[in-house]
Amino acid sequence: MIGFSSLSFADSSNIKKDFISEVLPDIEKAKDDIGGIAVKIPASLVLAQAIHESGWGKSGMAKNRKNLFGIKRGKNYAKFVDFEAGIKYYLRTLSTHKAYKDFRKHLGSNSLTLLKYLDDYAQDPEYTRKLKKIINSNNLLVLDSWFKGVG
Repeated sequence: MIGFSSLSFADSSNIKKDFISEVLPDIEKAKDDIGGIAVKIPASLVLAQAIHESGWGKSGMAKNRKNLFGIKRGKNYAKFVDFEAGIKYYLRTLSTHKAYKDFRKHLGSNSLTLLKYLDDYAQDPEYTRKLKKIINSNNLLVLDSWFKGVG
């Protein structure tokens, strides 16, 4: 397990620490495998979305489908062989889909700045505010400097 002394969890839950220690290496491996601009997508942003969409990995979709982001293929929710495969799909979407063109233009900014370019990701008008709260309340920005260039 990676060191979490810099992270502050709202309820100091082991569930949260366990989820991060399981998913964060998959995020960084997926970024490295894809390469290109995917490497510039902050881990804190990817993690915040995974946390929000999967309820810290406790949703049925996360458990049964390894789908951390509520990704659909056609009308059905996608099923992945593992979290890393779903993360790769998500990163490729952010890296290539026309809806995220402005998002890509601002890569290099921190997660809190990039959030405003994710408006097309969810229908919830409070989505970016919720992600910002997850990032700030769990001090996730520190992860971006810890894991840059992990391969």
